[in-house]
Parts: sequence; structure tokens; C-alpha cells
Amino acid sequence: MKREDKEAMVAELREVFAQAQVAVVADFRGLKVDQATQLRRDCQKSDVTYKVVKNTLAKLAVEGTPFAALAELFTGPSGLAVSQEDPGAPAKVLTKVQKETKKLAIRGAQLRGRDELLDAAAVAELAKMPGKDELRAQLLATFMAVPTGLARALNDVPSRFVRVLEAYRKEKDTAA
Repeated sequence: MKREDKEAMVAELREVFAQAQVAVVADFRGLKVDQATQLRRDCQKSDVTYKVVKNTLAKLAVEGTPFAALAELFTGPSGLAVSQEDPGAPAKVLTKVQKETKKLAIRGAQLRGRDELLDAAAVAELAKMPGKDELRAQLLATFMAVPTGLARALNDVPSRFVRVLEAYRKEKDTAA
């Protein structure tokens, strides 16, 4: 690989890290071609960038970024999954592939703004958390609960009043 190509790859990785919310490093040894292809498709569906990286270039790229602690994870064959939007998305995709193939090994991850690394168990816990869309749906349901309850309460008062009047009318009819 020429020096210019290496410099371009480091610059590209720095750009990826500059926009990332989370970065997960995994060892992809043992994955068959169709499994690796499926991993890339799953990443693309989840808006996750997945790259097989050269360790020396990745270590150079993380220097001076919020993901500098990842440098110690770049040993052996390394795959890098990065998300700019949903911090749980790379963890979900890689954990799913790990369960299906029993080959992928998650080494760890780092969240933007956190200096410490997450181990594989913490990444699995991150994968269990609701995603961005699920959280939005829960928030929307919370916002809609108050007006819905108010509408039911306001509608209930007149209908109770009508039922009381109807019961009173029936009582008068039977008494007469």
C-alpha cells in the first residue's frame, strides 16, 4: 500500500471518528463470506458504518480523537462498526451476528464523551437497550397519554349524567 493511500485511509477514519457517537471493535475471524456479507447488509440497514481496518492505521486515526482509548483494542484482524446516530445500533447488529454465527468476537467499544472502554459484556447490555426509534415511540406514547385520558374523562361526565337521568326516568315510570 502506498503512503498516499495510507494517509487517505487515516484521514477517512479520522472523519468517521469525528462524527461517531459510538465505535465497536470486533474480531471477525472465522466468518464465512456469506456471513460477512450479511453483516455488512445488516449494518447498512441500521445506518452503521462497518469497515475492516488495518490496526496501525486505525491506531493513528484514533490519536487525538474522543475515541483514543480504542487503540488498545486494535490487535489481530479488526472490524470497526461505527454509528453517527444511534449508540446502540452497532452493538445490536454485532451481537445479533455473534449469536447467529458463534464466530464474531466483540472486543469492546467506546462511547463519545466517555474515556473508559466498554467490554464485551457491556456491549451486550448496550444491545439490549431500546433504540432511538423505540425511545421516540415511548416518548410519543407518554405525550399522547395525557390528552387521551383528558378526552376520556371529559366524555365520561356527560355520559354518566345521561345514565343518571335515564335511571331517574325509569324509576319515575315504574313508580307511576
